[in-house]
Amino acid sequence: MIQHSDSEWEGKYSMNTLHLKYVLEVERTGSITQAADNLFMAQPNLSKAIKELEDTVGVTIFRRSPKGVLPTKEGTEFLFHARKILRQVEYMEQIGKRASSAVPPVSVAIPMDSEYLIRACAAYAALPHSAAWAGISLLETEATRAIRGVAEEEYRLGVVRCRSVQEAYYTDLLAARHIEFEILRVFEMEVFMSKRHPLAEAGSIAPEQLEAYTEVACAAPANIEGGEREYAAGSAAQGGRIVLRDLAARLDILNAVPTAYMWSPPLPQRQLDSCGLVRNTCGCEKYQDLLIYPQDYKLSEEETSFVFQAREAQKNTVR
Repeated sequence: MIQHSDSEWEGKYSMNTLHLKYVLEVERTGSITQAADNLFMAQPNLSKAIKELEDTVGVTIFRRSPKGVLPTKEGTEFLFHARKILRQVEYMEQIGKRASSAVPPVSVAIPMDSEYLIRACAAYAALPHSAAWAGISLLETEATRAIRGVAEEEYRLGVVRCRSVQEAYYTDLLAARHIEFEILRVFEMEVFMSKRHPLAEAGSIAPEQLEAYTEVACAAPANIEGGEREYAAGSAAQGGRIVLRDLAARLDILNAVPTAYMWSPPLPQRQLDSCGLVRNTCGCEKYQDLLIYPQDYKLSEEETSFVFQAREAQKNTVR
């Protein structure tokens, strides 16, 4: 724990929030040179400012390594508190602006194939909002990118998808990044196909039964690493694979190609009916969607409203 008596600060260089922004930018980039470029200042001036800050707090914040500039153990603690201080300053600055400025947009990093979160976004956007409402921003990405985005406050909220057996791993990872989480959704992967597919009426399907058929897969990693994806990858040589990012396009392909199938989290029954598709189970392990946000962060009213819509949307998804 970093501790200093009041007397230790006497006569020393005065620290301000600008210098906290400096060190956080160095942490983000892993390079003093790159951080200086991003901050539009000369590299020697940035190095001097960091050295003065380290002298002030009596802590070596960074060390050089073959991978770039990395925080020391005490530096990691200092940066955590620096981030909290800047967040509190931002909150204080917003107090006087609320009446005249726009409400900050809700920003969420989400996994691919998160149909219920898209519906939640639509439901949230349809709610009555004040004239200052700034909207909502969703980024479809994978787990490590979502965690990094929330840790660096690029996004206020994130949703991380993992297998239930990975919960302990992610709990430790999130704690190390000073991120809190709560379980948003628990589900099993399902197999979707045309009503004309030879296995359409099977009800329950073993992954090896799909080896002779064509998989319709998401073009970007869906942040799902379970056996379903492994089986699908193994079957691609026999049945082939059609890779598309857009979910609606994949559903159209399933309808048009009666020998195709797709692994996906649960989808609403009305959506399947409109596309002429059926679902089958596989008895696979469970997955979790974890809602993540910075430690000690208090969700805004707008963010709380979106999370409520997300919970309602997943309840309304027929499994």
